[in-house]
This record gives sequence, C-alpha cells and structure tokens, in this order.
Amino acid sequence: MRTHPKRLSDAGISEARYEELKAICRQYRGMRRAMDRARAGIVDRDGTRGAWHRPDPTGSAAIALAGHPYARRMKLIEESAAKVAEPVVAAALLRNVSEGWDYDLLRPPCGRRQFYVIRQLFFIELDRALWSE
Repeated sequence: MRTHPKRLSDAGISEARYEELKAICRQYRGMRRAMDRARAGIVDRDGTRGAWHRPDPTGSAAIALAGHPYARRMKLIEESAAKVAEPVVAAALLRNVSEGWDYDLLRPPCGRRQFYVIRQLFFIELDRALWSE
C-alpha cells in the first residue's frame, strides 16, 4: 500500500492538494493545444458570439501572449520543471506529469529513484509558485 510521500507532507502538501497539482499538470497538454490554436487565430478569445471573422495571426499571438488564461499556468509548470531539473530531465519530467508516461518509457538520464525525487521536488516548487500567483 502506498502512502503519501513524507517530503510532500513536510512541505505542507496534503494528499488532496497533491491530487489537485497532478490534475493541473494533466491539463498542460490541452492548455498547450489551446494556446497554439489561439496563436494561429483559430479560437475566438473575446467570447463574443456572432459572425465568423478571418483569423488575425498577428493580433491573436499578441493577445495570447499578453492575457490568455492558460499562458500563466503553463509558464509556472515549465518554470517549476526547469528549477528542479536539468533541461533533458525537465523535458522527461514534463512528459511524465502531463501525459502520464512512465519512467521506463521516458528513459531520462538519471536513475528511477532520482527521477521520482525530482518529481516530488517539482510538485513542491509548483505548489509554491501557484500560491504566490
């Protein structure tokens, strides 16, 4: 039977908060897709309903970068991964937490135990970043 990791408990992250952080990370791929669509001008960001308008890629990119609701959250996830791991490991970490890939499929340049310690540190850093938001 698995128990809640002590490192997370010491950082003040309860089991419910840990599940919430994992759920936020699982949304990363969808947020990335929505941001790409907004940059391409495919998505109507202002919420108005009406006639279709020709996409404006330049304006869409500016609006998406400046105020899209997903932009900040994606940045926090990426920055948290970059703070706790080297770039190669951070890429594997992002794939693990966002898409659920197992360590064996990712083959990061570190051991299994080190990878999961880095993963716990990632969630601690992400929790701090979200609370300071």
